Amino acid sequence: MILKELTSITGVNMSIGPVVDYETKFDGVNENITVPSTPSINFDTTDTFSISFWYRPYSVTGTRYLFEKRVTSGAFNGYMMILLNNLLRIILRSGGGAAEAIYINLTTPLVIYNEYNIIVSYDGLATATSLVVTINGVDQAYTVVQSGIGAGMANTQPLYIGGNTSTALGRIDEFAIFNQVLSPTNKAIIYAQTKYNTDYLSIPGIVSHFKMDTLNPLDELGNNTSTSNNMDGTNIIQI
Repeated sequence: MILKELTSITGVNMSIGPVVDYETKFDGVNENITVPSTPSINFDTTDTFSISFWYRPYSVTGTRYLFEKRVTSGAFNGYMMILLNNLLRIILRSGGGAAEAIYINLTTPLVIYNEYNIIVSYDGLATATSLVVTINGVDQAYTVVQSGIGAGMANTQPLYIGGNTSTALGRIDEFAIFNQVLSPTNKAIIYAQTKYNTDYLSIPGIVSHFKMDTLNPLDELGNNTSTSNNMDGTNIIQI
C-alpha cells in the first residue's frame, strides 16, 4: 500500500488516502493461470518477444516453473522460465527437441520473500546471446548450457502463468507480454512503476498485460483471456 498525493494549485502536496492494489499467490501444488494459445503469444524461433512480471518467492528450493508455453511430450518445443532452487533458468526449445535448444542459467541467486521485477527479452537470432534477463533494472550474468535452436518453437499449448509441470510457490504480479525486445529505457519505466497503478499501454510492442489483481485476470489490452485454476478469493492478496 502506498499513499497517493495530489498537488494543489498552491503547490502543496495533500494526501488523498492509500492506494490499494492486489496480486496473485500460488501455492506450489496445483494452482496456475492458463492463457489460451493465440498468434499474439505463440512465438516462434525467429520472433522477437519480451515477458515482464513481478515475483516474490516463498521458497527457493526445488523446481518451480514461473511460466511455460510448451508441448508436454515429444520435442517439448516452446518457451519457459524455471526457478531451480534459487537460480533462474530460461529454456527455448524447437521442433528438434533437446538437440535444438537455447538453455541458460542465471548466476545470481534469488532470496526468499524478496521482490523481483523479472524481464526476459529474446531477439529472434537463435543463439544464447539472443536472451537478455533483467532483474530489478540490472542485466544479469548467466552461464550457457546450450546454444542454437532450429525452427518450430511455436505450439498450440496454452501459456501457463505460474507453470504447469511444477508450479510456482510465491506471488506473481503485473504479467506482461511484448512482441519485441524491450529497450533499456522501457525496462527502466516498468521497474520504476513498481507494482502499483501500473500503465504499460504506452510501451511499444505491448501484447497483453494481466494485472493479476483478480481471479481470471483481465488482459488490459483485450487481446487474450485467462482462467485461474484451483484458486479462490484467498489467492488474491492485498499489497
